[in-house]
Amino acid sequence: MKLERIVQIHVAALAIIGAVLLGMGQQGSLTLLVVFAAVTSVVFTDILGWFRLNRLVANLAALAALFFSLNDFLQPAMRLQLLAIANLLIYLQVVLFYQQKNPQLYWQLTVLSLLQVVVSAALNVGVEFGIVLILYAVVAFSTLVVLHVYREGLRVVELAARWRSQRHEAEPFAPAAGPAAERWRRLLRREPVTRPLISSARLGRQVVAGGLLRQIAAIGLSTLVFAFVLFFTAPRLDSSTRRGYATRATRVVGFSGEVRLDEMASVLESSDTVMRVSFRDAASGQPYRVYGEPYFRGVVLTRYAYEDDGAMWQQPDRMPSSAVGRYMPAPPPSPGLVRQDVTLQPLSEKALFAIYPVYGCAQTPSDVYVQRHTGQFSYGIAAEMRPRQEFRYSVLTTGLLGGVQLDVTPLPRDATNLMDPDLLAFDETRFPQIKKIADELVGREPAANVKRADIVRRLRDHFLRPGVYTYTLDFRRTRRQRRLDPIEDFVANHRSGHCEYFASALVMMLRSQNIPARMVIGYRGGEYNALGDYYQVLQRHAHAWVEAYLPPEEAKAESPPNAALSPLGGWLRVDPTPGSDIDRARQLQRGWLNVVDDVLDYARTMWTDYILGLTAKRQQESIYEPVANQASPETWASVLQRLNGVRRRVQQWAHGIAPFLGFIVFSAFAVSILACWLRGRVPGGKRPGASPWQWRWSRGVPARGQPSAALTVEFYRRLEAALNQLGLSRGIGQTPRELACRAGERLAALSPHTAVAQLPARIVESFYRVRFGKAILPDHDGDEIAELLSRLEDAVKRIVEPPVPPAQA
Repeated sequence: MKLERIVQIHVAALAIIGAVLLGMGQQGSLTLLVVFAAVTSVVFTDILGWFRLNRLVANLAALAALFFSLNDFLQPAMRLQLLAIANLLIYLQVVLFYQQKNPQLYWQLTVLSLLQVVVSAALNVGVEFGIVLILYAVVAFSTLVVLHVYREGLRVVELAARWRSQRHEAEPFAPAAGPAAERWRRLLRREPVTRPLISSARLGRQVVAGGLLRQIAAIGLSTLVFAFVLFFTAPRLDSSTRRGYATRATRVVGFSGEVRLDEMASVLESSDTVMRVSFRDAASGQPYRVYGEPYFRGVVLTRYAYEDDGAMWQQPDRMPSSAVGRYMPAPPPSPGLVRQDVTLQPLSEKALFAIYPVYGCAQTPSDVYVQRHTGQFSYGIAAEMRPRQEFRYSVLTTGLLGGVQLDVTPLPRDATNLMDPDLLAFDETRFPQIKKIADELVGREPAANVKRADIVRRLRDHFLRPGVYTYTLDFRRTRRQRRLDPIEDFVANHRSGHCEYFASALVMMLRSQNIPARMVIGYRGGEYNALGDYYQVLQRHAHAWVEAYLPPEEAKAESPPNAALSPLGGWLRVDPTPGSDIDRARQLQRGWLNVVDDVLDYARTMWTDYILGLTAKRQQESIYEPVANQASPETWASVLQRLNGVRRRVQQWAHGIAPFLGFIVFSAFAVSILACWLRGRVPGGKRPGASPWQWRWSRGVPARGQPSAALTVEFYRRLEAALNQLGLSRGIGQTPRELACRAGERLAALSPHTAVAQLPARIVESFYRVRFGKAILPDHDGDEIAELLSRLEDAVKRIVEPPVPPAQA
């Protein structure tokens, strides 16, 4: 394969990868156009030469591409401007592909590909982009190297052609000028004598053979490693956060600060990510495994309103708005504190999600707070003022014990929401069937003899009875009675709905029994990633459940012995929603594809946290502090102690095999002495009967599969020996070609009527091919060189020992 063909393939591959990177952010079909143009141009333009644009047509096509891209570039939106630039780069690249290639055109295609990568970096910052970018860097490095070799080869060919033309022009006048003038002309010329020592096809084969490619791979890998280390170790300032990595703040589908129950259409589930949550032990910092599906509370809804526009659950409208009601409670002196590290996607709600109760810690941002009246954990900055990027926060909780989430959440000591009348609001005339069913389930047993928690569970179990209620997200076939309240209609008639209907019905049943209850909106569970030890919470994990108030005595009875308690009691979490068939199918179908998905998701997480979002704080926690801890005296003492133990084990092993090692060392020493003695007895020449390997070893030459350079150019030594007879020898700093030119001049002067003056130059050219071009001469070339040497030696012999004329009689 010719070297130019290698360059063409490299440039086409580089353009394709650059277009793929651009297509990741552009999400258009122009990437396929570049792939088609790159492949077809190599085949039909470069190899076959069937279709080539001339310079005028190519310039007109480039101007047309600029004209069509100008309209989008003048748009005010920056994204549209970037897309216009990306389209223009692709159009120009396609035009250049179908032209006659030269080094300048290859360089233009490479630059356009690099500009595509620059534009694509502003459109897409996903982990897939980073992976393909590494591939692009490797191919780009290889492309630049082969392009440089190709350009240098062309320069040598051009200089050689120029030298040959100048030589042909000067040859008719060389005899008149004389040898001295020719010598001065050669020494005073501006450019050196250069001739290509290897053909383009052979150079291409040597490049593909691996020598140059191995060097490219080694240098490229070293560069990537150096860039990787420099990226993570270079100190960052607090203002170095990537502000360009931002997404549009959207309302999270599946979660809302209020709930409407009259939407009887089909509810679609989304797999978009809402947040990532990881748990760590607050004392040790080690990952903390949570068993079961954790409940991440978001918004508490207590007020139910049924109006003309439908039924709705809302947050209490009597919340104090002053900053006095905002605070971040300090953690209690509990040994079981767990830290929740949350990375929340942009959303328009103020609510933040966590396992309750929440307490502040060193990693808690200053712009989050807990509303004193409702206990709501919220973001203190309005939605329109927030940065449009991921929000990270960390809080502590006592809601986990032994890896299991507790059912009872203790009330804060200064809580005031127990006086909220909405917690007991119930209209028996609106919910007659709910009241009837609740009374039947509770029975006529006196309330003093029944625990409130048992009543709550008894009412919850009513919704979990098999075959009684159906979980569904599709209400298109549900027959709705518009005259009834949606909750009453759900319990009395169709009995099919999603979590919001189940939670609403249970809240009303509890209130019918004078038990304060409220609805909670948040997220249940998530997809656990074992690689990163975190939960990936998706929009389809949005859920609604119920919290019922327990007095202090019952809250203590429902809590484990080591759980944190409150003198005001606590909220008992109950979930009346039966599991859907979809959730059960997802759990059963989890296989190796989910493992691959976990790996990819973990790679995206690492890319987001440590590439796009590597701040000074994260760099200090993740890189500098671990290195500093490893450099502590205690760490080194433990390392030295382990090494000392390894040394003792090695000594014990060495004592066991000492006799055997002594025998091996003595045998090796004896064999070495014998080998040196045999080598000293071998003469410099090859002995009869000695193998090639023995003869090379005896002369200190490595026995390889191919002859060394010193042995393969033996004919050049014969040339020097022949020229020595004429008094010519190569001086210090003199090249073989200069010696050949000098010998040609001497032979031309001594034997002007023969062609022997050209023999040294022809032999030296073959020597250059073997010595510097690493060429292996075929048999016919070897025979030709032997014939040339014989002619030269005969001519030298005639010059040195001219024939004696016969004596005349």
